[in-house]
Amino acid sequence: MLRPRILIPLVLGLALLAWLGWCLYIFLLPPHEKLLRDETVQRGLLYCEQGDASLLLDYYPGQTGMGLVIYVHGGGWRKGDRIPGESAAVMITALRDGGLNIAAIDYRQAPDHRLSDMQEDLNCAIDYLRRRSHELGFDGNNVGLLGFTTGGHLSLLTAGRRKATGQTALQAVAALYAPTNLNRPDQLWLIQPADYHDELMKLLFAEPDAARLERASPVSYAEYLDLPSLLVYGDRDQVVGPGQGMDLYWRLRLLGQPTEFILVRDSGHLTALSDNTSPDWKALSDWVTGFFNQALAAR
Repeated sequence: MLRPRILIPLVLGLALLAWLGWCLYIFLLPPHEKLLRDETVQRGLLYCEQGDASLLLDYYPGQTGMGLVIYVHGGGWRKGDRIPGESAAVMITALRDGGLNIAAIDYRQAPDHRLSDMQEDLNCAIDYLRRRSHELGFDGNNVGLLGFTTGGHLSLLTAGRRKATGQTALQAVAALYAPTNLNRPDQLWLIQPADYHDELMKLLFAEPDAARLERASPVSYAEYLDLPSLLVYGDRDQVVGPGQGMDLYWRLRLLGQPTEFILVRDSGHLTALSDNTSPDWKALSDWVTGFFNQALAAR
């Protein structure tokens, strides 16, 4: 039988090894798994009720008093949710490491809902978060949108429309691989059947005529996008061609709007095509963090 003076150090040693093993396990987890286990995150906050839909968001605290970035997921306006996948988690982690606060939102989607419903949900989330800024601990005067793919389209459209309609403006928007002109199907869905664009637009609009598509295209609001914007596209994207971003970028430049454009070399639609992709996702995440840190700095 082990004596107490031997047993106690043995138990303590095993406990220390177990703790170190757990720390190593957590350290080696991929970023999206770490975020799922982060107990500082406020999950499932109800930000809006639309009919029978209860819309939720997750709040990832950064540094108290810093700005807020609202993450708008992609998914072709039809799928996806606020839970970040691997790529989004890397970027959210970089933003938090930079001190920024993050809110990831759900919103209603097609085919049950139109594009106007999605716009309404984003506006509801922005207004809800601003009302709770002091309680949540971020600077309500410095709020930006970060959208991936079709979430980027919604982010740009929301930023432009809020300014055009006299609502409280946003301070920055970053859109990654985002459609900007719905009247240019020649630059969209290049690997899909020829009727794909028309069928998709029918899900988003009751009557998808050219005038409605123009009003739902961020390029139509370039004069109102007088806020820092960052546009990111892949040079070999066969889903949303980089021409969608270049068109908006040059319109903004001609209007003297503060905008940046990043063309990711050897990149498909949010996907690295080789080890030569430049910037890689980590470097891009750091770039996006620097953009928001500068754009959302306290004034």
